[in-house]
Amino acid sequence: MKSLDAERHLARKLELLGQMTANTEKLQRFIPKRNMLGLKRVLQEMGRLIEELSAINILLASQVNGWQQPAGFQAVAKDLALQQTALVTAYRQTLQAAAAEQQQIAGELRELRAAQRLQTGYTGSWAPHPGGRLSVKG
Repeated sequence: MKSLDAERHLARKLELLGQMTANTEKLQRFIPKRNMLGLKRVLQEMGRLIEELSAINILLASQVNGWQQPAGFQAVAKDLALQQTALVTAYRQTLQAAAAEQQQIAGELRELRAAQRLQTGYTGSWAPHPGGRLSVKG
């Protein structure tokens, strides 16, 4: 791999990490709002970005010995690895928060359905009876 290719791949990796960081911040805003459409859209985009990032990582890892590395490449690669680790940590925490919120929503729905089943199982004494003129003289 030529150093120009490596430089291009590292630049693309930096761009992807920036997009993923922005998406992680969006996810953190959508979770408390329970905005499911926004969550779904951002998660689909994150999946696409993760696939592209993993392809670039595989490319760089397989060709790391084949290209001449100026001194700046090692520093950039190390910085990118640190950014990627921080992003993975933040994304994992965001997904854990989303899973906890999903569990809370599921619990609230179970409680609501149980209350609805209980309510529909009884008729109130205040409800009008059919033929409501039972005690009226005619």
